[in-house]
Amino acid sequence: MTCYFYAIDHLVLADAAMLNKLSPFVALVAAWAFLAERPTARTMAAVALAFAGALLVIKPRFDLTVLPALAGFGSALFAGCAYTIVRSLRDREAPETIIFVFSLVTVVLLLPPVAVGFSAPRPLDLLWVACIGVAAAAGQFSLTYAFRHGPAAEVALYSYMTIVFAGLIGLVVWGETPDVASAAGAAAILAAAGVVYSGARGRSTAAKG
Repeated sequence: MTCYFYAIDHLVLADAAMLNKLSPFVALVAAWAFLAERPTARTMAAVALAFAGALLVIKPRFDLTVLPALAGFGSALFAGCAYTIVRSLRDREAPETIIFVFSLVTVVLLLPPVAVGFSAPRPLDLLWVACIGVAAAAGQFSLTYAFRHGPAAEVALYSYMTIVFAGLIGLVVWGETPDVASAAGAAAILAAAGVVYSGARGRSTAAKG
């Protein structure tokens, strides 16, 4: 969460959203490593395509200007690992318990850095921060229930609408436009999501048949 907020603060909003949306692909690799959920060759090709798209968005450089993009990638890495743990707990813990512990641990870990140089927010800023909390909680509940009750690949594809919304908001509110490399990276990541989704749908149809 910290990496994602840092990326949002320093990158074009659509770029930050694109990098964060690598998390389902990280989850696929983590589930293979820790939950013995073996992906198909098609899925692994999609993972490779997604990470190639991420490189186009990150544009690796050997200086500190790449840090925001690396933070965005880090948000996907940690989120993908978290989703894998959520999946491993699907039959042992209620979604509400998972979200409560997630929120509690986040608050406890972030209290020390927040306390350093703390300044009270203005009333309007406090209102916006409260809105962020409400929206984030609603999104977390929705995502946790979706991964608990729906096919992971299908849920992940629908979650990619975040990139579309982020791009539109960034364009309308701040006049942000991703560069050509970022647009190509977004296309690669969305194509990879489509490959995973179509493969999952095909397996589901075959199983029902």
